[in-house]
Amino acid sequence: YSDTRAAGILGNNDLASIAQNGGFGVYSYFLHTQEFMNNQQVTAVTRDIEGGGKEIVGWTYSPMKYWPNNPSSTLDFFAYAPYARPAANETSGIISVDDANHIPIVSYQLDQYGKNVDLMWGTNGDTSGAKNVFTDMAKPSVNQKVEFKFKHTLAKIGGAALNGNDTGIS
Repeated sequence: YSDTRAAGILGNNDLASIAQNGGFGVYSYFLHTQEFMNNQQVTAVTRDIEGGGKEIVGWTYSPMKYWPNNPSSTLDFFAYAPYARPAANETSGIISVDDANHIPIVSYQLDQYGKNVDLMWGTNGDTSGAKNVFTDMAKPSVNQKVEFKFKHTLAKIGGAALNGNDTGIS
C-alpha cells in the first residue's frame, strides 16, 4: 500500500506552524539586480485569545524597509518557510540559504530518520502557473502589503511491503 499526502495553499494551521517555527524568510531585489532584502526574517505578531492560545494578527520584520520612491521602480520577491539561518555543519533540513547572482537558493537535504522540515515557498497566489512569483512588482498604495500564499514544496510518500510469509514488514 502507499500513504500519500500533498497539500495546496496553506490554511490557518499551516500559518500557525510557520509562526511557531520562526516565521519565514524573504529575499527582494530592486530592478532585478540590487539587493533590497537578504534573507529577512518575518515573524508573527500575536495576541492572547480567551481560553488560552494565541491568534496571529499580522506579520512584522525589522528594520523596516520602504519602497523605492521612483514610480518606475519595481521589486522582485521570493519567500520560503520556515525561516532558517543554517549553521555551517547542517546535514539535514534547510542546510543553506543563499542568493548567488540575485537568484535565491534554499538547499534542502532529507533527514535519514524521517524528521523533515515542511519546506514551503511563497507565491502571489496565481494558480494558473503562468507567473506565480513576485517579479516586477510596482509600488503599491500606502496601505497595501505584499501578501504571500505559501505552498508545500515537498510531498511525503510512504510505503510498506510484506515478505512472502506475512511475518512482518520489510
